[in-house]
Amino acid sequence: MRPHRVSDSGSVSSRSSRSRPALNNPDDMPDIKTMKRRRRPQQQQPDPHEEELKKKSRPQESGIICRGCSLPLVIGEVVVQIGRLEPEERSYFHPMCVICSQCGELLVDLRCFVDIGWEERGTPGAEERLFCGRHWADNRRPRCAACDETIHQPKQVYELNTTWHFRHFACYICDANLTDASTYVPRDGKPLCMDCYTQHIADKCVACGRAIDASRGGGGKISIQDKHWHPKCFACKMCKTSLKGKPCVPKGTRVYCKKCYKKVAKVK
Repeated sequence: MRPHRVSDSGSVSSRSSRSRPALNNPDDMPDIKTMKRRRRPQQQQPDPHEEELKKKSRPQESGIICRGCSLPLVIGEVVVQIGRLEPEERSYFHPMCVICSQCGELLVDLRCFVDIGWEERGTPGAEERLFCGRHWADNRRPRCAACDETIHQPKQVYELNTTWHFRHFACYICDANLTDASTYVPRDGKPLCMDCYTQHIADKCVACGRAIDASRGGGGKISIQDKHWHPKCFACKMCKTSLKGKPCVPKGTRVYCKKCYKKVAKVK
């Protein structure tokens, strides 16, 4: 069935009967390239004022280098100025770069100190650094290993690779002062008097049951796995012959010489 269209006059005509203008002359054909070019929208020209605003909004380097991170500072940003840092008279930092060179604590809102590190003192060309109050004091004075306070007194004790107040070098169990003690036992970086060591820490001899003296004059100890003996108690259970420096056969809390162990093995 063919589609139809009703005209204004009321007559009905089919689409196939609609007349089209004939193009007898090829020059009357429209140029396709010209049509596409006409349809193409015109490109907007850049606004010179907008380009100028973009240039102004870009961060501009000031030519000054941050002393902390060695990156350039930008014009308009907040910086921190610190004097006395050699070789410059004035040094500038990003706020987040003002930190203690020892512990890394942020010092932008705290009091900071300019100094040379303790290990760098006397070194030619040593560079000054920033320190928090605690580590600046450590650079000037030693800190007591017991109370964690700075030592100002000339009389002090240097033991266990640390410094102590004279009155604070004491047994960490009973607080007995060890400055005049001839011997003490170091344990976990802390001093321990001989009485507390013998009572609480020392190994017990499996032969006599008494504590084994850890001092140099105590004679030391002989250990096999988790069993310990006084050197004088380390003897054969049967013949009582000292086995110090000799071959032996341990059996529980007992030790035997090879000759006696053969006898024990035959009996069993």
